[in-house]
Amino acid sequence: MEEFVKQFVKDCQEIEHLKGVIIQAARKDTYNINNPQNQITTLSFLANELLKDNEDGKNDPLIGFYANVAQSIKRLIQLETLKKLEYGKY
Repeated sequence: MEEFVKQFVKDCQEIEHLKGVIIQAARKDTYNINNPQNQITTLSFLANELLKDNEDGKNDPLIGFYANVAQSIKRLIQLETLKKLEYGKY
């Protein structure tokens, strides 16, 4: 049981470290910040790279996730456009 707790603590520390790395990378991503259309394009490129190396469907879950995120961003763009038309600049 003690070994399990040590491993759990180590995993939690690694997760926290990775979250910091991801946040730093996001801050440097000036191409996609506040530009949903660019985000969709970037997701498409990422999915395409995964498709190139999708032996036995190993990347299918991540490709599906990217597709769902892109679809959500597209819906948000549509909602934003409708709000602008209805209420003007908000």
